[in-house]
Amino acid sequence: MIHRLTTIVLFLSFCLASFGETTDADTVHSETFIDGAEVSVQLQGGLSTNKFSPLWINSNHYGAVSPYGNFANERVAIIRDVASDSLRQWRWGYGLDLQFSQNAVSKFFVQQAFIELKWKKLQLTLGSKEREIDLRNNRLTLGSMTQGINARPNPMAMFETDYLPFPGTNKWLSFRGRTGYGFILDGDWQEKWVDKTKYIYTGNRRINENAVYMKIGKESRFPLVFELGVQAISLFEKDNYNTIGSINSALTFDLGTWLIRAYFDHYLENMSNFFTWYGLKDHLFGLQVQFPKNPVVKSFVVEHFGTNGQFNSDSFYNDPNGLGWHSWGLSMGNPLLLSPIYRINNGEHNLFFYDNIVTAWHLAMEGQPTDEIDWLLKYSFSKNYGERTLPYDNFHHHTYFVAECGYAPHWLPGWSGRVALGVDHAKEYYGNCFGAMLTIRRTFKLR
Repeated sequence: MIHRLTTIVLFLSFCLASFGETTDADTVHSETFIDGAEVSVQLQGGLSTNKFSPLWINSNHYGAVSPYGNFANERVAIIRDVASDSLRQWRWGYGLDLQFSQNAVSKFFVQQAFIELKWKKLQLTLGSKEREIDLRNNRLTLGSMTQGINARPNPMAMFETDYLPFPGTNKWLSFRGRTGYGFILDGDWQEKWVDKTKYIYTGNRRINENAVYMKIGKESRFPLVFELGVQAISLFEKDNYNTIGSINSALTFDLGTWLIRAYFDHYLENMSNFFTWYGLKDHLFGLQVQFPKNPVVKSFVVEHFGTNGQFNSDSFYNDPNGLGWHSWGLSMGNPLLLSPIYRINNGEHNLFFYDNIVTAWHLAMEGQPTDEIDWLLKYSFSKNYGERTLPYDNFHHHTYFVAECGYAPHWLPGWSGRVALGVDHAKEYYGNCFGAMLTIRRTFKLR
């Protein structure tokens, strides 16, 4: 059903964009291959008292930060966003992002490699690109129910639209959608890492993502906007497939200086309960507040997360055919469902989520006291019950905390540094730990 809805929305979007307003913006100025591109060089390293680094030091960084305790990486990238051609109807961008790592899953990997072309409000992206979670503050959130920012981006061909007004509604009703097809390239790593004599692994998983969103509201006339969407993502290999999804919604009150957003995601295992919901226990509820500019707090987020509504034979992010919701051992969804790479069962490696029944509260805030300094805090408290077929005798308490501070001095344009200190209490799972991470970055724009 979601595939059909996506196809209809994208087709209508093409028709609407084709008959949209035309301008002579393409003649305003000419862009070259490098105009607007940003080059960055980054050095990063971390230390920990445990085999693994604290959860909020390494999680939700698109898999670019090693989950292991003592690590280092060197990263170089050139990124040109399509917004560099903001005065054009036809826009294009590209990116190449390379990383060398020590004490990580891979010593070298391509984090991003993509090209993108945009015409009016229609966009085609080819390759691996870091994509944000819909409808929330990505710096502060604990993640997503489905497609999150915890694992490396997968190479995909993605066609998507911006919001396009539905005819006859005077722009009070709009739709957008996306559909994509790609690959997960961790097959060789799985073959080396998994104990093949006892556990299932996959070598050539493919991925298909579809999403459709509706927006009710007109920001230019009234500050209250409601958004509702459905996201469905399938993993498949040969004749086996596994589909998960979520219903995502947000109510946003934006006054320009103040922003208040309440959002709610409901998880749909195998899409089997799309029309029959088994309660709302599988959910993520959040409240985001963005304050007027001040030197104390910039944004604040509180979220409640739960996966204790699992039913029948479903087990969050697991699949009997090995098509689990992970990439390079890391959860592609929410990091509070602790990734398989953390759990080594009696010294044996397997890609199974042993800790996927969770209820949790998450608090986060950020601030920018000066133009040179910013800070961020995250704290999560969870009750972990194990897995549906392997529950714990008693639930375990886990806490995760991180404090970050960034400094971008005026006297060194393009240079920035960031320090993160994290503390975890997860003794029953992978142990308590204290860790730190230092990041030094140099960026500059071409022309």
